[in-house]
Amino acid sequence: MSASLQSRPDAALREGDTIWCRRRAHRAALLLDGAGYFGALRSALLQARQSVIIAGWDIDSRTRLVGADRSPDDDGPAEFRQFLEYLVGRRDDLVVRLLLWDYSILYALEREPLPAVNLDWRTPSRVIVALDDALPIGGAHHQKLVVIDDTLAFCGGLDITVNRWDTPEHRPNHPERRGPSGEPYAPFHDVQMVVDGEAAAGLGQLVRERWKRATDSEPDPVVDASPIWPDGVVAEFENVDIGIARTLPEDDDQRQVAEVKALYLESIRQARRYIYIENQYLTVEPVAEALASRLREEPELEVVAVTPRRPSGWLETKTMGTGQALFMASLSDKDIRDRVRFYYPFSGQGDDRTAVMVHAKLMIVDDVLLHVGSSNLNRRSMGLDSECDLAIEAQCESEVRQVQAVLCRLLAHHFGLTSDTVRERLEAQASLIRTIDALESTKRGLHPLEPAEEYNDVIAETLNRVADREAPLDPEVFVGDMFDAVPQKKTVRRAIRLVSVAIVLAALVALWNYTPLAEWTDPEKVAAALESFRASRWTMLILLGAYVLGGLVLFPLTVLITVTGMVLGPWIGFLCAVIGSLVSAAAGFGLGHVTGRGTIRHLLGRRYRTVRRAVARRGLVTVAVVRMVPVAPYTIVNMALGAIGVGFWHYLWGTLLGLLPGILALTLLGDRLLQVWRNPDPVNIIWFVLAIVIWLALALGLQRLATRLKED
Repeated sequence: MSASLQSRPDAALREGDTIWCRRRAHRAALLLDGAGYFGALRSALLQARQSVIIAGWDIDSRTRLVGADRSPDDDGPAEFRQFLEYLVGRRDDLVVRLLLWDYSILYALEREPLPAVNLDWRTPSRVIVALDDALPIGGAHHQKLVVIDDTLAFCGGLDITVNRWDTPEHRPNHPERRGPSGEPYAPFHDVQMVVDGEAAAGLGQLVRERWKRATDSEPDPVVDASPIWPDGVVAEFENVDIGIARTLPEDDDQRQVAEVKALYLESIRQARRYIYIENQYLTVEPVAEALASRLREEPELEVVAVTPRRPSGWLETKTMGTGQALFMASLSDKDIRDRVRFYYPFSGQGDDRTAVMVHAKLMIVDDVLLHVGSSNLNRRSMGLDSECDLAIEAQCESEVRQVQAVLCRLLAHHFGLTSDTVRERLEAQASLIRTIDALESTKRGLHPLEPAEEYNDVIAETLNRVADREAPLDPEVFVGDMFDAVPQKKTVRRAIRLVSVAIVLAALVALWNYTPLAEWTDPEKVAAALESFRASRWTMLILLGAYVLGGLVLFPLTVLITVTGMVLGPWIGFLCAVIGSLVSAAAGFGLGHVTGRGTIRHLLGRRYRTVRRAVARRGLVTVAVVRMVPVAPYTIVNMALGAIGVGFWHYLWGTLLGLLPGILALTLLGDRLLQVWRNPDPVNIIWFVLAIVIWLALALGLQRLATRLKED
């Protein structure tokens, strides 16, 4: 099956185009599933002498860092936070740095509460935690990297977090596959790559640059470190070049980098015999188009994609599920569809048969190219989120055999067979699709995946364009310019965008009325509960207490104001929300003032500097401007202003001036939301959407005004 090396037109890995750099590794290997990765990572961390840097989309202190036996084979504790304490306790010179994405509130219920507290305050001083929010609006830090002494590094799809551990057997009911609360989760498949040598040092450079951008301080490179390799891991490649590819979004001080996207497209352009993909998502139209085009150009080419059976949850179904249905439709034309297969892995028989969750991000092309990393094949990973992938392009026949061995190992993994069995079938069939069809296993396998028609509707199409974007939304272009005289063509375009947002928000209302979540929000029950609460003599006091408590735990102020409008109506609610917001602002200001500038800077990192730059003149008008422009969450602004030393009365009056218009709009919005809950007829929904539009227009218009005031 292997494509001849001589027939390839040119190299797929090109610095400055499809990769950032190419670095030599003495050894490299793939680690399958959480047990394989966590066990290898534990072994490597125990060998660390000077430096460990971990960058993740999520890092959970409760993660059990253990291998397939589910218990440590050393003297250290299993839980990650305790294991970090154990590590630095063994080595006086060891410093551990954790760089965690300062995630969106949308993920709050899925994450460990207060990760900075659990990983920073509850660990020794040589475990340093930084929250990284150096991203445009809507972006995420999705890279999953561990670099040890600049001599060993891990990169792939796995974060050090809960609900990831599983063994290669993917048993349907593994007793140890449970989350922190004891709830079981489905079988989970993922892939991580481990590399050493110059390749590890290159990843060390990348993660140090990210640390500097997030914290304004760059860790020193490690010198005179001894080689490290995890016990029990067999190197699949030796003395091999590793390409490092990135996605970095365009931001104030950073140009967009799209090496990952370029690498996917170039790999497809050079494919001749087969493309094998494992990915959680498949939504990138240019990739689908490139696959279809190459299939027509190469009559022998086959494409196999292994992905989850279905998306997780309503929102993901309407976004990624819709995108994947369109992706699959792009490859369903009569002239190419017989050479394309989509599968999901399963484990077990009969009633125990369970779909295996696919979280891997991997592609193999023609036994020549191996591509592993953090990037999903969705739009976000092509331009909006930060990503890091590794690639190996075979340069000799021995490396071709090693790449093919990885393919055989993965197929053997999915079918519960040996790699030798798969290799024999592959040689006999001379076709990847026929090989998969010929493989037989009673308890494991790959099942054909069919797209679900119900994914694709009006709501799904709109949500898909908002949630799975390749570039950040520009709020000023979106609504802010509506306050200026603009050409008719631009006005129409902005109006269309504004209507799109209204549709999305109306869709969220529909979510609570026409999905299983509706039973949690029965209108009669909600209305009765709110009426009962409104009638209580303690209502006002409870709400004010909620503002203070919510402010201290970073609960969104906008939600509190909206709920106030629902409970007390637009006018009394407006008064209560103003008082509550000011009381919360005063509490946060006092906390920041007492805690001090140094502590606040350490806790808030880049966000502290963002606020400090925004209030450099420290005047009442400047504070009002900061309130209009969301430079950071409300609580963080409060604490930072208190720590900086802004005059209290300037602070309070500036807060009042900056918040008044938004509070008025949000209390009105809350009142309209209650009416929709009580009676979701078209009239109430229209009024609700109109309230949303007023709120958006007012908020973004004020941001435009604030920007002008700041410039003046």
